[in-house]
Amino acid sequence: MKNRNVRLMVWVALLLVHGAISMVAMMEVGFLGIFEEGLATWGTRQVFSDLTVGLVLVSIWLVRDARERKVSAWPFLVAMLGAGTFSPLFYLLWRDLTAVEGSRAALPA
Repeated sequence: MKNRNVRLMVWVALLLVHGAISMVAMMEVGFLGIFEEGLATWGTRQVFSDLTVGLVLVSIWLVRDARERKVSAWPFLVAMLGAGTFSPLFYLLWRDLTAVEGSRAALPA
């Protein structure tokens, strides 16, 4: 139970910090502006590319993990297209909130 609570706090903290940063970025440049800025220079293109590769790897893990739990990964994968890393963070939070204590699902991956 203790590990689960720590993980829940980590997921919520990451969502809050990332949400605050994303909100400031949206207020400053808007949703499309984030993509424009992300593709403006070779340096920002590299970061954008790195994020894309990371999300593809996370997607592969998420699909496998969802299959093991007999749930659909599609809502999280579709949301990832527009919401980026918020989607896998919400999946991790949801995964820990719905895990049955003592089951494999409740254990860290």
